[in-house]
Amino acid sequence: MKSIKYYRAEMQNLIKRVAVPLLHEEGQGISEYLIILAVVVIAAIALATTFSDQLTSLWTSITTQLSAIS
Repeated sequence: MKSIKYYRAEMQNLIKRVAVPLLHEEGQGISEYLIILAVVVIAAIALATTFSDQLTSLWTSITTQLSAIS
């Protein structure tokens, strides 16, 4: 049976390998990607809201044509 000191050392090594890099430059890169993703999502929602009537009519046309095929 392994001692508590062994498990404590293993947890500290795990924290060093996982948590510490996230606090440095890698974490900054992740946050930049999240900001870009948020901007893209907001733009997609704005476009969908603006063109909702056209999208609805396009979707209706597609489903009508697909149902006519089958």
